[in-house]
Amino acid sequence: MYTSDTFIEKHIKRNDGGKGIFKRCLLIFMALMIIAALFAVPIVLGFYELLYASIPVSALVIWGFVVLFQRQFVEYEIEIVNDIVNVSKISGKKKRTELVEFSLKDCEYIGPVTEDRFKTDSGVAELKLVVTEKKDFPVTEDIWYVLVNRPEFKYMVIFPFDPEMFQVFRRFNPRNVYRYVKPVKAKESEVNE
Repeated sequence: MYTSDTFIEKHIKRNDGGKGIFKRCLLIFMALMIIAALFAVPIVLGFYELLYASIPVSALVIWGFVVLFQRQFVEYEIEIVNDIVNVSKISGKKKRTELVEFSLKDCEYIGPVTEDRFKTDSGVAELKLVVTEKKDFPVTEDIWYVLVNRPEFKYMVIFPFDPEMFQVFRRFNPRNVYRYVKPVKAKESEVNE
């Protein structure tokens, strides 16, 4: 029997909300204060020759804060190729870090965080990787998790569910996947009546 290869890719952009905006404003304020100090200290102390050194040092400070500012923007990427799942973190739209790679066959359970079993699995997992828009993810049917059983330890990956993932989960680990019923959308004519 011939089966086709499966490839699913999902990008999740991290939204830090008010905390993220506060951090970015704090970084800008700190950069401005350091630059002001670099120019004010030589004037106050009377070492006007140091003003020339303040310009390249200020440029380095600005460059450092730009790098820190860009690293505040985080994206996650989930790739599923057949039974191999690869989760990566992209910082500043440039730096890519591979976080975990596992086989769906190694998963002890795959299902939504609304299941009763989530709390016990969460207690068993030594590491929890939250790959959602917010660090404090909402407990809904749209957020799923996998409990990966490795010989050394167990870990959990929490991610936004996409219905096309379900067929792949069932194909490679049919016994340990939550029974998902695809929601039926009402026709527009039925909604308008």
